[in-house]
Amino acid sequence: TIVSHSLEDPTRNEGRYVGSADSDGKAHQKGELFYYDKKCVFFSGEFKHGDMSSGVLYRGMDVFCTMRDGDWSTPPDVDTEMVTMYPHDVSVKANLATEPEYESDGDY
Repeated sequence: TIVSHSLEDPTRNEGRYVGSADSDGKAHQKGELFYYDKKCVFFSGEFKHGDMSSGVLYRGMDVFCTMRDGDWSTPPDVDTEMVTMYPHDVSVKANLATEPEYESDGDY
């Protein structure tokens, strides 16, 4: 199931999560978090039962930092393996429009 709802990152910055969910509707497995107060900033990666786990924080098309096992890298250091695993992929966003099991909490 693909879901869309508000979610906080480990530093309490909030955004809209779009991606897979567990049976409780929490962010789980691959997804993206689009930050509300930061223009063109989003996290692409893995989530575990509502928490960010591993992935890449992008600012526009640029990698800002990476996360592995819940720990952020220190910019400008990045984990190149994470960047390879979670590239900036616009096809994920395009597929959301056709996903039949799309759910939303309605607070756009």
